[in-house]
Amino acid sequence: MTSKTITTRTRTRTARDAHGAIDSTHVKTGQWGIIGNAPIIAQLQRMVSAGPDSHAFLISGPSGIGKTTLATSFARALICTRPLSGNACEKCENCVASSAHRHPDLITITDEEDSLGIEQIRGITASLQRRPTLSARHVVLIDRVERMTEEASNAFLKTLEEPYGGTVFILTTNSVHLVPQTIVSRCAVFHCALVPDATIKEHLIEVGIDAAHAFQITALADGRPAYAMRLATQQGAYDQAIEDAESLLTLISAVPHERIRIAETIAAHKEEPARMAAVLDRWESTMRRMLKVAAGQPDNGPSADAIRTLVASTMTLPAIVLLAQQLQQMRDRIRTSGNLRLNIESFSLHLPTTRL
Repeated sequence: MTSKTITTRTRTRTARDAHGAIDSTHVKTGQWGIIGNAPIIAQLQRMVSAGPDSHAFLISGPSGIGKTTLATSFARALICTRPLSGNACEKCENCVASSAHRHPDLITITDEEDSLGIEQIRGITASLQRRPTLSARHVVLIDRVERMTEEASNAFLKTLEEPYGGTVFILTTNSVHLVPQTIVSRCAVFHCALVPDATIKEHLIEVGIDAAHAFQITALADGRPAYAMRLATQQGAYDQAIEDAESLLTLISAVPHERIRIAETIAAHKEEPARMAAVLDRWESTMRRMLKVAAGQPDNGPSADAIRTLVASTMTLPAIVLLAQQLQQMRDRIRTSGNLRLNIESFSLHLPTTRL
C-alpha cells in the first residue's frame, strides 16, 4: 500500500475573481504548510530531531484548522533520512518519494470515504508485517480516525497496542470525543487551537487578497486558516459558505411549519456526507459569531446584520449555548444512526421562536 493524495471536489481558481481570490498554485503558507499553532509544530520538530517519544500521535482540532497538512509534514519529516532542524530535507530519496505520494513505507488513509472499515485496517496490518523498504520505520497516517467502524476500531487497537518494529502512527480527528478512549489513551494528543483573526487576515493580505475581502473571509473562517485559504482559492467556496451560514439564520427565523420544509431541503445532502458536514461546520461557525454578538463583541462580517437581528429578537446567550450543544448532539446522532433527515427535522423543531 502506498501513500495516496487527498482529493477535493471543488475546482481551484486559476485567476482572480470579483472577490479578489487568488491562484492557489502561488500561495505560500507558514511553517510546515500551516498558519498558527507554532508551539505544536516546535514540539513535533523536536521529536523528529531527537526521535519520537511515542509510537502514536493524535492531532485534533476543528475542520479547516490545518491538521492534515500538519500530520503530513510530520510524517514526511519522520521518513526523511537527513532532517534539518526537525524538517524534511526535501532532497533525499525518501523525501522525493513521499512528495510524489509513492513512498512504500508511508501509508496514508485519506478522508475520501465517510467511514473507515475493517478491510482498510487489515490492509494496514498486512503492510506493516514486512520490513521497511527505504526508511528506518513505517509511518501510518490516518485522517479523521473517528470514521472507524466499531469493528475497525477493535482491529486497529490490537495493531496500536503491539506495533510492528518502529512504526509510528499519526492520526487526525475533528472530534476527539468520538474516538474510542482506548485509542486516545495510547496516543500523545495535540490539540490545534483556533488561530486569531488578525493572524489569518494578515496572511490573506500577504498572499494577495485585498484587505476588504480578507476581512470578510476571516469572519467566515472563524479561526481556521486552512478553511480561510479554501475560501480564497476555490471556485465558489466563498459564496457557498455564505449560503450555508444563512441557511441556519433562515431556519431560526422561520415559523415551525416552514422549518420542516427548510430541513427537508438541507437533508437532501444525505448522499453527500462531506457536503453535509461542511454545512454543519458553517452552522457551528455562525453560532460562534452569534455568541460573540450576544456577548457584546463587534461583528462586521457577512450576514452581520441578520445575526444581530436574531440575537436582539430571539437568541439569548443561554439559548445560543444550548443550540450549540444541540447541534453537536445532532452531529453525533447522525454519525451513529445515519438518519439525517429525522435528526435535522428534530433539531429545527426545537429551535427557539421568541426571545426568552
